[in-house]
Amino acid sequence: MRNKAYVTIFIMALMVLAVSGYVYLKFQEPSVMDIANYHTEDKVTVDELISMFIKDKRLANSAYVEKTIEVKGIIKEINYLNKRQTILLSSQQFAESFVICDMLPTKNKKMESLAIGDSIVVKGICKGFLSDVVMLNCISIDTTSE
Repeated sequence: MRNKAYVTIFIMALMVLAVSGYVYLKFQEPSVMDIANYHTEDKVTVDELISMFIKDKRLANSAYVEKTIEVKGIIKEINYLNKRQTILLSSQQFAESFVICDMLPTKNKKMESLAIGDSIVVKGICKGFLSDVVMLNCISIDTTSE
């Protein structure tokens, strides 16, 4: 009788461990967002976005943070690190501030042909402002070379 209790406890412990492992691994998977289908809250330029955060951070936070927005700007820099592409959009009014766009990995041919100085519209989720505006899960809406 005693062995039967130990076997039952052992089997239950294995089941709990298996379920816990599955849940842990499931939540560790990176989420892929289909940002193209998200509703755009606002469309702004780089200068308008940075200006709003500099003038009234509280108002800008409530208007943009954790919201999906489209930002139009000129590419200052393109970085590839850890299989992620990050694009810096420059401001004409604020030389020290940028919009940092962490792009979703895509097989979009337009993304491969981007160059410094190109005009681009990105759609992504605004995360906030310190000295730069940070946007995550961005996609290119439209690209045209200037």
